[in-house]
Order: sequence, then C-alpha cells, then structure tokens
Amino acid sequence: MIADGRAGLASSGTGRRAMRFQLMFRYDLLLPDDARLAAASELAKVPIARTILALRGLPEDAELDAPTSATMLAAWSTVHGFAHLALSGKFSKLTPEAKSQHLLDELLPQMLDILWPEPKR
Repeated sequence: MIADGRAGLASSGTGRRAMRFQLMFRYDLLLPDDARLAAASELAKVPIARTILALRGLPEDAELDAPTSATMLAAWSTVHGFAHLALSGKFSKLTPEAKSQHLLDELLPQMLDILWPEPKR
C-alpha cells in the first residue's frame, strides 16, 4: 500500500502531472456524460481496490463489501488529501522539513503504516 501511495503522490507532484492531478477536481471543466470519463474513473479504482482487498486477505477479484468499500474510500481520500496539501505547500506550516522527498520517503509511509498496517504473517 505504501508503494501505491508513493506512486500516486509522485505522479501528482510536478509540472504537467500536478496540473493533471488538479484538473481531476475541476468538475466545471469535465464532461460528466462522457463515457471515457466514467471508464477512466473505474480504471483508476483498480489498483487501490486490489491493495485494500489484499490487506483484508481477500482475492483481488472479490466483490467489494461495505467495509472494503469504506476502507477504499478512506485510503483514496487520504492520499488525495495528502497530495492536495503537499502541492499547496500546507505541510511547510507543520514541519520545516516538508520537502517533496521527505513527504514521500518519511511522512506518507508513516501515515499509511498507522492507518493501514501491513498484515502480520
């Protein structure tokens, strides 16, 4: 899960990728009835759904029950909220070492470990 979170934040971090990330939340610029938007939204859920299913010890093609869906929503909103706060520089008010690498290498993994610890084997 940590790798997925890092990849998501890293891909939203700089230049064009940051602008694309921010565009996703500009609903006034999207075409809500476009089938491509719906397909892209569904496809975007696959990696996080598989990660949550794995954390819950379920097969990757299992149906998402209510607790799994709630966990997926919590993870999705955590990572997207984290990315928004990082892109807008809000973390610098909380911690002086809030540089991109520190956020990716230290803070995000600690948060994900606390919220969704790896299952004990």
